[in-house]
Amino acid sequence: TASVSHGEGELNELQITLIRARDLPVMDKNMFRSGGSSDPLVMFKCGYSKATSTTKKKSLNPEWNETFTLETHDMDTKNGILEIEVEDYDLASGNDFMGKALVPLHPFAEAKEAPVRAWYKLGDEQGNAIFTPMSAAEGKKALAKNPFAMGRGEVELEVKWVHNPNKVVALSKVVMANTADDASTGSVLRTREVILIFRSMQARELP
Repeated sequence: TASVSHGEGELNELQITLIRARDLPVMDKNMFRSGGSSDPLVMFKCGYSKATSTTKKKSLNPEWNETFTLETHDMDTKNGILEIEVEDYDLASGNDFMGKALVPLHPFAEAKEAPVRAWYKLGDEQGNAIFTPMSAAEGKKALAKNPFAMGRGEVELEVKWVHNPNKVVALSKVVMANTADDASTGSVLRTREVILIFRSMQARELP
């Protein structure tokens, strides 16, 4: 992979502010009258780093204004992806999938640590957001059968990709020595210094 660096080091932290969403699909239909609502939450994933927002109750146009950080050590800026997934919270039966967006990282790298604010359209499980245009009357009929017929909505983010020096820590300089098997030969003690670098990473697949 080809990681990128700006200024003093590698871009190793993605700072994401989840601002709001709009036009989300109805996942919880009203049993006694038309319409309904949803209880959306948003999940972010970049490599092995993940974050989840709070849940907004009964809203199709929620506002969060929540900020998250994802670690991006050695991330490929040409092919790296930020995954955005929205779910409808359901304690009883488990969350329901609402929509997904796959956002390339390279625009954030090109911004040179400046924030990028934009709307991202939600699509299906593969992030495809292609929908058939239809009239309001056609859409109303289609929504009765499929809550995603008119689209899955979109989310607004402000993203900044930066170098955080606190995420790269030099542990120590370790002196390694090699001695001859037979000290009587008068061999000179040879030393070399190795700088160990610790990068804080998330653990995975622990027992």
